[in-house]
Amino acid sequence: MRTTIAAALAVLLGIVLWGAAPASAKGGGKDPCAKADARLARTGLGDTDGDGVSDCRERLMGTSVTDPDTDHDGMSDGEEMHASCDANDPDSDHDGIDDGEDATPALVQKIEAQLDAITCPTETPPTDTTPGTVTPGTLSALGINISLTATTEFEGTTCAGLVARLTAGQPVIVKVKILEDMLGALSAKEVETRGPRHDGHDRDHDDRGEDENDD
Repeated sequence: MRTTIAAALAVLLGIVLWGAAPASAKGGGKDPCAKADARLARTGLGDTDGDGVSDCRERLMGTSVTDPDTDHDGMSDGEEMHASCDANDPDSDHDGIDDGEDATPALVQKIEAQLDAITCPTETPPTDTTPGTVTPGTLSALGINISLTATTEFEGTTCAGLVARLTAGQPVIVKVKILEDMLGALSAKEVETRGPRHDGHDRDHDDRGEDENDD
């Protein structure tokens, strides 16, 4: 998916991408480890090293089925995969700090582009017999679909506010910090709006004016 992002950004001016080199192809079509993952979730079987990742998935990702911490960085392979880190690299974001000791170990990619579409996460409250659940939403920009989760942070706006602006036909520029897990799934860590605000003033112009006044 990083390759997809890079290709899209390469043909559009004014777009910025920070990230590592494209990950190895994760393949499309049917997931060969879906059944193994489901079996592990259902029965706890099929995970030789007990790191929370099925043996099938570990073989697919190139991690060890007998060592719960393949790269010996202090985070288990399961923790790394769920935290959008690289379980084969002790320093996923290449900042000189091993993932297990890094407060922010994940590699974060960023894009800035016009928002094409957005649906917000929906929450189902808990009942006496079932736990509450959150269904992720989706943000689309540059033809890239990025998951919006319960932990996605919105700066200077809300998800509902972005929906309202798009519905009203207003162009919206968003800056999105993106996490990518080892399976290639993208999720938004933070979404910030750029451009016109609700009061009609230009956010970038106001910010520049404030910076100039501070000098």
